[in-house]
Amino acid sequence: MLGLLTLICCQPLLRAEPGTVDAVYSTLHAFAAKMSDGSVVAWGDSEDGGSLVSAAYFVTSGVDTIYSTSYAFAAKKYDGSVHTWGSPSQGGNQMVSTSADGSEGDSYWVNEELLSGVEMICSNTEAFAAKKSDGSVVTWGASSAGGSSKLVSRPLASGVETIYSTWYAFAVKKSDGSVVTWGSPSKGGDSRSVSQHLTSGVDTIYSTCCAFAAKKSDGSVVTWGDASDGGDSYSVNDQLTSGVEVIYSNTEAFAAKKSDGSVVTWGGAGGDSFSVSNHLTSGVDTIYSTDYAFAAKKSDGSVVTWGSSRSGGDSSWVSDRLTSGVETIYSTGSAFAAKKSDGSVVTWGYSLYGGDSSSVSDYLTSGVDTIYSTPFAFAAKKSDGSVATWGDETAGGDSSSVSTHLASGVDAVFSTCCAFAAKTSDGRVVTWGSPSKGGDSSSVSQHLGFSSVTASTTTPSATTTTTTSLQLYKDASYATTTSQLSMFVGLLTGVLGAL
Repeated sequence: MLGLLTLICCQPLLRAEPGTVDAVYSTLHAFAAKMSDGSVVAWGDSEDGGSLVSAAYFVTSGVDTIYSTSYAFAAKKYDGSVHTWGSPSQGGNQMVSTSADGSEGDSYWVNEELLSGVEMICSNTEAFAAKKSDGSVVTWGASSAGGSSKLVSRPLASGVETIYSTWYAFAVKKSDGSVVTWGSPSKGGDSRSVSQHLTSGVDTIYSTCCAFAAKKSDGSVVTWGDASDGGDSYSVNDQLTSGVEVIYSNTEAFAAKKSDGSVVTWGGAGGDSFSVSNHLTSGVDTIYSTDYAFAAKKSDGSVVTWGSSRSGGDSSWVSDRLTSGVETIYSTGSAFAAKKSDGSVVTWGYSLYGGDSSSVSDYLTSGVDTIYSTPFAFAAKKSDGSVATWGDETAGGDSSSVSTHLASGVDAVFSTCCAFAAKTSDGRVVTWGSPSKGGDSSSVSQHLGFSSVTASTTTPSATTTTTTSLQLYKDASYATTTSQLSMFVGLLTGVLGAL
């Protein structure tokens, strides 16, 4: 589910009528809704972006787009200024103050540079990098994750075209095709070992959690970062000298699709595709991922999977349903959901995190339009605007308490690590999942179009389960979260695995 933190770094806006919700964004533990009047409403964990205290005055109007690290938000306004809130050490703002007492990582230290001219923002788990209209870059957040770019300030002063990230480092592609990196040296921030290959000709950069892969205009690939997470491609170098079209990734591994439809893999979990190599020599169309597995959709609509069986690498028990007709594949951290051309859905992977959809099997036989995910649960939207959920009940898989509000009219669904927020076609928002991670929006329900439409509070034991699941997820892998880092870290991969 990684592509997760190659966060180029915002979701398309969903336009609505004045006074309604325009779009919803997320950190791991909080949501932020941009209203159609340009104001912002936030809820969830107050320390991680659920409270607007430090930015409330500045986000009452004029907000264009919102970006996030795992624990803080950054709102870009139409005038090119940026205002932040959430965890100060990960890119938020401790307080709006004229005193120089901000914490390390706090955007206070770059406030003057963020008053105008910002075009877009990229983020990783703990830091932001803003590209300005003059081609320069401004960074803030945890210095160890790239919040400090002092060592490369000169090459970042102009000519920057695009910014990419691993979880703890950044890489920019400049207009001359060269690359500049900074952040955690072992997680992709130090590219000196391959610097001679990054002076020109770079087309696009991809990432796992801790490594980068640069595709050059001649179809060759250059890698650096943590060797076990894809930074070392020595074993397949001879296959990466030409012909590479696009690169996909999960948390630890890369999968490069070549122009002839074949696939080359390297890295950690999912980096070894030997067991299915005969199915990857031609015809591959798109590749999707969970944290530790890949699923390749071929041009004939069939699917090939590999990687950790616990994360969806083994699809043998549903293989007869994956021989044709698959249109798109979505993922949680440990399970896949394939949408077929007839609107039905097939799931596999870790059962508790979405691999088992038997509880909603009748709903998934037809009419499914799009599927969204947290790292632990799925939410399927049908063409009639209804939504059904499955997976970890404490992380968005149980929407029974708001089911009447999900029976029709849902336009799009957004997620944190453990909660969903559904935006309806009339601009209202319904939330469910872990209350402390954005599932409870009762404190701002008057702004979201409902008097109080949120899932009921979970029991202490269920809350404990959520915390345990999240810790395992953070220890093992992510919106990102995507994307899905939000990136959410959901953003980040159903989407970025699918991206």
